[in-house]
Amino acid sequence: MTFDPKTVDPKQAHLWIVGGGIAGMATAAFAIRDAKVPGENIHILEELDVTGGNMDGAKSPVVPGTYVTRGGRMFEEQAYQTTWDLFSTIPSLEDPDVTVRQEVLDFNSTFKTHARARLVDGQHNILDASSYGLSNRDRLDMTRMLAMSENTLGARRIDEIFGEHFFETNFWQMWRTMFAFQKWHSVIELRRYFLRFVQEFDLLDTVGGICRTTYNQYDSMIVPLQRWLVAQGVDVRFGTRVTDVDFAGQGEPRRATCLYVEDQKGTSAIELGHNDFTFITIGSITADSTYGGNDTVPPLVRDRVDHAWSLWEEIA
Repeated sequence: MTFDPKTVDPKQAHLWIVGGGIAGMATAAFAIRDAKVPGENIHILEELDVTGGNMDGAKSPVVPGTYVTRGGRMFEEQAYQTTWDLFSTIPSLEDPDVTVRQEVLDFNSTFKTHARARLVDGQHNILDASSYGLSNRDRLDMTRMLAMSENTLGARRIDEIFGEHFFETNFWQMWRTMFAFQKWHSVIELRRYFLRFVQEFDLLDTVGGICRTTYNQYDSMIVPLQRWLVAQGVDVRFGTRVTDVDFAGQGEPRRATCLYVEDQKGTSAIELGHNDFTFITIGSITADSTYGGNDTVPPLVRDRVDHAWSLWEEIA
């Protein structure tokens, strides 16, 4: 930005949020609650016809009678403090006198997570997961990775840091299935997850530190947050795709000056002034998800069908 945000009157500010996932919705909520921006001055531009992004939950479009959630957050106390701060002021779906945060606390005080079958072999036998199977070399590689900076790690893959034994351990099997890792993924991303969830290492075999929501995370968190935002007057525009962004200035900082938009009415441009703030969510771990079943193969996506990455590429 080419101006000091502190000089802007919150009552005159307009927020243009590209993407109606949890990041965009949280941006709107914090702007209303903490920055005192009027809800009607906040505009969420979402290509789909539903909020929540990959924090979803709906009937499968392929297999009748099935329910799909593309992603699940491993909520826990320390790693999600900003999330709990947000939902400590959002009324729950069933009781407006109880916040979503309190609802989660109450539910987990009654229903405690304690997995008894973290690993199952090919013959359907429950394996003993209490021993992680890490060798001294594995531990040394983990320590070395954590000590290295992201600039040093660069574009290296996980299997360029760890030896083959690491990928045969119970630790890796539990970790990768919790957080959707493959050994060819970025080692920087693995390091970030290690730093975020290191306090859960001792509980991997039971996932005892993980908090559950009463229902799926869409109905327990996204729906209450959406209702609260709409009640504050937030302008949510479904079926609206941002295709490109213009920027002013060279180097850093730069300021977004125009959003190019496609919707059912056609194409248009949203000019951005000095009272306009733009927040853009680009890329998604569940982008271009496709569905299959016991008798159907998920179609292969060769292009940016849902455009979660195409805006990033266009801006770049």
